[in-house]
Amino acid sequence: MNYWEKRFERLKRQQMGKAETVTAAMRREYMKALTALRKEVLDWYYQYAEENEISLADARKELDARELKAFQLTLKEYIKLAKKKDLPQKYIKMLDKASIRARLDRSQELYIKTSRYVEELAKSQNLSMRSLLSEVYEDSVYKTAYEAQKLKGKFSTFKEVAKQDIETAVSKPWASDGKDFSGRIWENKAQLMNTLQTEMTRSFMIGEGVAPLINRIQKRFNVSFSNARRLVETETAYVQEKAMLDTYDALDVEQYQILAVLDLKTSDICRHLDKKVFDRKDAKPGITMPPFHCYCRSTTIPYIEGVTDGTDGTDDTRAARDLSTGKTVFVEGDLHYEEWYNKYVKNTDTGALTGLKTSNGITIAKLSKHQQERADVRSLDLDGIRDALINPLHIGEVVVKENGNSQRFIGEATTVNINPDTGVIITSWPTGKSRLKKYKKGK
Repeated sequence: MNYWEKRFERLKRQQMGKAETVTAAMRREYMKALTALRKEVLDWYYQYAEENEISLADARKELDARELKAFQLTLKEYIKLAKKKDLPQKYIKMLDKASIRARLDRSQELYIKTSRYVEELAKSQNLSMRSLLSEVYEDSVYKTAYEAQKLKGKFSTFKEVAKQDIETAVSKPWASDGKDFSGRIWENKAQLMNTLQTEMTRSFMIGEGVAPLINRIQKRFNVSFSNARRLVETETAYVQEKAMLDTYDALDVEQYQILAVLDLKTSDICRHLDKKVFDRKDAKPGITMPPFHCYCRSTTIPYIEGVTDGTDGTDDTRAARDLSTGKTVFVEGDLHYEEWYNKYVKNTDTGALTGLKTSNGITIAKLSKHQQERADVRSLDLDGIRDALINPLHIGEVVVKENGNSQRFIGEATTVNINPDTGVIITSWPTGKSRLKKYKKGK
């Protein structure tokens, strides 16, 4: 594995490490819920059963007036807690109906008491998953951009990730069944509740003691946790690869290469696809891009012809191919990710131009609304705007207009119009080839 492959493989491990942290926290939540649920079942059994046994007929006996009143008081606490924790309205309505029902049997009482913990568990999973996937997507975009720019041999400004882009990447279904991660969590919850209800009914039918029921409930919780863990790791893998693909698009990287972790655990699918090159436009999860299966560890790396290993025995420089010239160049190795982020991401905010002095002494006061919108829509390189103002190829004469004077600064990458009297950047656009040729020749 060469230098660049190791860099991207490490990025994959970093993001999947976040999934492992969430999974560990989720396991603790499952154990907490299971412990609470076990207590509810035990208390219920000891309340109604003789020698820890109860028949289906006994379970279906309606609560007497005293028992019903006591349970309705408990239900009020459940409803209050459900609203506080923002549990689904469907669950709250179920509790409301039970609280006003004149007749309620003992099996329904147990179901309601135990369902509380499963609902809370699903809610917690949903929140932690959304937070995890959002963090993984945003972090992966920036770190992929950093590594890809380093590989290409040129650092440049990179637009901050929009919150809407994060939300779309996280929430949009990507698998063939059309389900998103949230839908899968609630589906897993419903399966667990249905199974628990089935196990309780079975226990009542055969009149067994509470211990066998508790053991089966624990097994069902273990199955549910395994499903949740698989979901966390698979969704994380997808979101990271989605972030990388979106970054390739933003950086005009047309192709990518599959990078599989080759060891004894590598699947036949990933082993077969390792080193395969695909066009970005042909990317399809599970077919031409990871994840190819559950717990998939494969990732991608930008495929750019001419990129070398880049290791010369030191960490000072890395070899890469400059796409503009086709030549091998060397990128400074001491520009760490945090430095890159602060310089090329945070400073891409148009407000970073405020206070800048042009080559002829004009202080930039602000950007016009038109300029801000234009920069956002066209993703103009703010380094290009800054370079045009500080190191222009040509400065035009001041043009007098009724709505305000303007002066043109022609830079190598960008042309900028400003109001010399107010310091407002009016607009900007990419410098045309003919104009660039003209003024570079003059230089």
